[in-house]
Amino acid sequence: MARLQVMHLPATPDDPAPFLFVLDEVEPLDFDFTDPANADLFEHMKEATGARYVLTTTATLEVV
Repeated sequence: MARLQVMHLPATPDDPAPFLFVLDEVEPLDFDFTDPANADLFEHMKEATGARYVLTTTATLEVV
């Protein structure tokens, strides 16, 4: 099952609390990485939350 983690980025004067979402352990059979609608989903996620990026991977990543 996919996991959603938040990775905090270094602050800047223009953005005191930047972050990105890490969506890891995504099963390729459950999620089509080539579907343009999924790119729109991530863009909407970024805009709705203020995240800088959304990183999606099938690998396991540990955000510390």
